Amino acid sequence: MNKPNSALRLERTPANTAWQSILWAFLGGAALFLTLDGLLVHAAGLNMLAPLRWAMLMAGLLCLLLRAAAQKFGKNVYFAPAMLFLAALCAIFGGSLVRVGLAQAQNALRETLCAARGVLLPLADVGNAGAGSLILTGALVGVLLALLCGFFAQKPRFAALLCVLCGALAAIVLAPAAVWLTLCGVCAAAFLCFGGADAARRLSAAGFCVLALALTAALCAGLNMEALPAQTQAALHAARYESTALQPEGDPSRELTAADGRTILTVTAETPETLYLRGFIGDRYDGARWTELPSADAAAEKDLFYWLHRSGFDAQSQFALARACMGAAEENTVTIEVLDACRAYRYEPFSVTQATNGVSDTRLVPSAVKTAGLRGETEYAYTCVSGGAADISALLDFLQTDESAQTQDYLQMESAYRDFVRTYALDVPEAFLAQYGALLARCENAQSAPASVASFLKAVYDSAPESAYDYAAVQTLALRYYGVPARYAEGVLVPASLLRAGSTVPVPDTCATAWAEVYQDGAGWLPVDLTPGFETLSGRGTQGGAASGGTNGTSGAQETAAPEGAEQKDEQPNTQPVRLPQREHTSGVLLTILLVAAILVLLALALVLRRTILLRRRARRLAALSCTDAVCAIYADTAALLARLGLSRGHGSMLPLCVDASARFGAEYGALLEQMTMLNARARFSSHGAQEDERQRMQRLYDATLTQVKTHAGALRRLKMRWLECLY
Repeated sequence: MNKPNSALRLERTPANTAWQSILWAFLGGAALFLTLDGLLVHAAGLNMLAPLRWAMLMAGLLCLLLRAAAQKFGKNVYFAPAMLFLAALCAIFGGSLVRVGLAQAQNALRETLCAARGVLLPLADVGNAGAGSLILTGALVGVLLALLCGFFAQKPRFAALLCVLCGALAAIVLAPAAVWLTLCGVCAAAFLCFGGADAARRLSAAGFCVLALALTAALCAGLNMEALPAQTQAALHAARYESTALQPEGDPSRELTAADGRTILTVTAETPETLYLRGFIGDRYDGARWTELPSADAAAEKDLFYWLHRSGFDAQSQFALARACMGAAEENTVTIEVLDACRAYRYEPFSVTQATNGVSDTRLVPSAVKTAGLRGETEYAYTCVSGGAADISALLDFLQTDESAQTQDYLQMESAYRDFVRTYALDVPEAFLAQYGALLARCENAQSAPASVASFLKAVYDSAPESAYDYAAVQTLALRYYGVPARYAEGVLVPASLLRAGSTVPVPDTCATAWAEVYQDGAGWLPVDLTPGFETLSGRGTQGGAASGGTNGTSGAQETAAPEGAEQKDEQPNTQPVRLPQREHTSGVLLTILLVAAILVLLALALVLRRTILLRRRARRLAALSCTDAVCAIYADTAALLARLGLSRGHGSMLPLCVDASARFGAEYGALLEQMTMLNARARFSSHGAQEDERQRMQRLYDATLTQVKTHAGALRRLKMRWLECLY
C-alpha cells in the first residue's frame, strides 16, 4: 500500500519520474520561450529582420535542449554560468557586429513605436550592416532569453505572471494587434502550471488565467480603444471623458445634449480677446464621419517630424513661431478649467507658444493634443501671443520680405511641413462629390477660391445654418475641392466681450461650436474667419441655432457694422447665475464600479472555490486513511504550519525544534510537540500501528498549532496561508 509522504520519510526518486521532470522542464521552458519570442518579435517589429528572428529562435531552442541534457547528466549547476561566459566572449570579440545588430533592432522598434504610439526615437546609424550582425545579435538574445525562460520554468506561478505581464505590456505600449499574443501568454502560463501533478496547482492556474484574462481585457480596452468596435469605443470614450455629449466629435449621427446655458468651462485671461479653443480636429472624412489623421499615415513621415521637432518646430505653436520672427510680442496667459465638456482633448488656443502647447519633442502629434491620464485633464494653462488675429496680415507681409537667418530657417521648416499637409488636407471623399459635385462645378470661380466657396455655401444654405458642425464640415470639404488645404475643428469660441482681464469667467455651452481651419502658407493653421481673404466665409450656427462667427462671435458682415463695445445678442450676461454641472458621468462611474466589482468578485469566487475543494479533499483523504497513515499525514500538515511560523525542520528531524517551540509557545505545547514527534516516528517505522486515541492526540497538536498560527502570524501571512496556500 502506498503511504503518504511525511516529514520523516525518505524515498528514492524513480528513474521515470526524473525523466518526466526533465521533460516537463524542457516543454515548460520551450513554451515560455516561444511565447516571449513571439511577443518580442511581433510587438517590437523585429519580424522585419528575418536573420535576427530565426537566429534568436534556433539559438534559444538549442540552449533549452542543452539545458535538458545537462539536467540528465547532473551538470545543471554549471550550465547557466557556462552559457553566460560564452555569450560574454561572443559579445566581447564581436562587439562591433553586436552594436550594429542592436542598432538595426532599435530602428525596427522605432518604426513600430512611431506607427502604434507616435513615439519619435532617434534613427540609429547602422553603416554597412550585413546579415552577420543580425545573426550574432539574434543568437545572443535567444540564449539570454532561453536562460531566463529555463529559470522561470521551474517556478510555474512566476512564469505565468511573467507571460501575462509581458503580453499586457506589448498590447498596451506597443501595438493593439498584440492582444492575441497576450492570450498566447496566458495559455502558456496555464500550460506551465498544469505541468505539475498537484491538483491544487492546476486549480490555481485556471483561476489565475481567468483573472489575468479579465484584467488584461479591461486594461487593453481602456488604453487601446483603436482595436475595439466603434460602438465600444464610443461607450468607453463617454465613460472616461464626458458627463454629457456636448459635441459630435466628427460623428454627425451622434445624439447631442441640447444647449441650455450650463457652464462647460471657466477661462481666466490676462488680456480679453477672442479665443478659438481647439478641441477635436478632423483630418480625414470618409463620407460618414471625421477622424484624426491615422498614426500610420503620420508615421510615414516620422523622419520629417523628428527633424522638425529637433529643430524647434511643431504645428501646434506654428503661428507663435512665425510671429517670433517679427520680434518680441505681447503675451497673454490663459487658464482653462474643464467642468462639463469632453476631457479627451485639450482646448488649445491657435496662438499658443511652444513652451506651453502640451507637446513633447519625442511624440508625433500632427493635429489635436490628447490629454493625459485615464480620465483626462481638467485644468491647464497656456501662454499665447496676444493680438495675434490683428497681426496676421502684417505677419504674412513680413515673412515675404524678411531675409534674416531666423526667418529663412523657419520658412524652410514651414515649407517641409506644408508639403506634408497637402498630402492629406486636400482629400475630398467620393460621397461628397456625388452629392454636391454638380453644384461645386457650377459655383467655381477661376479668379478666387474664397469666392467659389462663398457662392457654394450660399447655394447650399439659403439662410443661417442650424448646425455649426454641419456647416463647418461642408465648408471644409468645399475648401479642399477648390484647392485650399483645410481641416474640420470642434471646440469653444470665447468672444472677447465675455472675458474680463484677470478674472475667471464661466463659459456657457452655447459657445461650443465648430469651424473650418485653413492652412495659411507661412502662418500655419488658422480659423477661416481669421485667414486673410476668407472673412466672408463665416456663418456658423451654434448649438442653439444662433449665427456666430467673425472675430467676436458674429457674422463677418455684422461685425463691421456693429458699434464698438456693443453687446452681442447670443452672449451670456456676465451676471447670469452659473449652474455648476455634475462633473462625473453617472454611467461612466457605474461602468467603472461594475468592472472593478466583477474582477473582485471573480477573484473572490476563485479563491473560495479553490480553498473549499482543497479542504474537503483533505478531510476525505484523512477519513479514508488508517490510523497510522492519518497520524503521519496530520503530523506533516502540522510541520507545514510550524514552517510558516519560522520553525522549519529543513531536511532534518523536528526534535531540535521542540526547545524553540517551548520558548515561543509555552512548555505545554513544546512537550506535546515532542511527544507527537516520537509518535510520528513510531507510527512510520515501527511494526505497531497507531491507535484511534493517538490519532486524536495528533489532531489536538494540529489544532494547537493552528491556534498559535492565528495568534502569532501577521495578518498578511494568515491571509496567504488561508486563501493562497490553503493550509487551514
